[in-house]
Order: sequence, then structure tokens, then C-alpha cells
Amino acid sequence: MRIFITGATGYIGGSIAAHLRDRGDELLGLARSSTSAEVLRDSGIEPIKGSLKDAHAIQQGCEWADTVINAADADDPWVVRIILNALRGSGKTFLHTSGSSIVGDRANGESSDLIYSDREPPLPCFEKAGRRAIDLTVIEAASEYQLRTAVMCPAMIYGRGKGHHRS
Repeated sequence: MRIFITGATGYIGGSIAAHLRDRGDELLGLARSSTSAEVLRDSGIEPIKGSLKDAHAIQQGCEWADTVINAADADDPWVVRIILNALRGSGKTFLHTSGSSIVGDRANGESSDLIYSDREPPLPCFEKAGRRAIDLTVIEAASEYQLRTAVMCPAMIYGRGKGHHRS
């Protein structure tokens, strides 16, 4: 499978890319700098030079790929819009990484009677409203844009990453 991934030198995107590369997928990673491009190439990932605001580079990656993964910035509506427009009507898959903070409630460790359900998503706190709007846009794009979409919300990021930035 041919997969275009943003954030391939980051913690989450790097770990995803390493797994996909190891299973034999062809990867194209967005690289903001020559150094990032070199890191990707050394990792067996073909780089495409550009930023999250570079519509041309992102469109090229989307056209080349069977699947697109945005693992670079969960709070950037512009890259999501560029990807959705590039994939419109293609039937391709788009996976967007978000985060569990969309259900954060400022409890500061105190117990609460709140129960969250997939059937009735919670209203996000003010500072996460933009992220939740992006997530909903990706989900709703499945029918409107004729795509297969999913939003991944990792609850905890822990351990050693498998990409370039290892912790």
C-alpha cells in the first residue's frame, strides 16, 4: 500500500511510519527541511519537501497515496482542509490523529460523576473546541467527500517512539 504521512519524523507519526515501513508499505513523508528529508530517506521513507501550509506538496502526496495519515498537528484546520479537498471523491482513506484531551474537563485529578459515551460526545472545553470541530469535519467528510475517514484519539503517549524523535 502507498501511504502519505505528515509528521513522520515526530513521536506519533514516526512510530506509525516505522510500523508501516516494517510491514512493507511504500511511504511518502512530508519534510519541512533538508535535515528532515535526510532523516526520512535514511529511515526508508521517501520525503516530499513542504510544510503543512504547502497545498501543492500535500496535494501531490494525496494523489500518489492510497491512504493519507495526518500525524503532524491535531489543531491545524488548514492541513485537514487541504487533504480533504485533495482526496475529494477518490474513495481513499484518511486517518487523522487527534487526542483524548477533547474530553478534558479541568477536573484536576478530582473524581467526577461524568460518564462519556460514543453515542453522545461531550462538549469540549473552550480551548479544545477547535480540535473537536476538526475531528467532526474529518468524520463528516466520509459521506460528503466520498472517502473512508477515521479519527484516532490516543489516550496516553508513553514509552520509546520508533521514529526519529525517540524518548
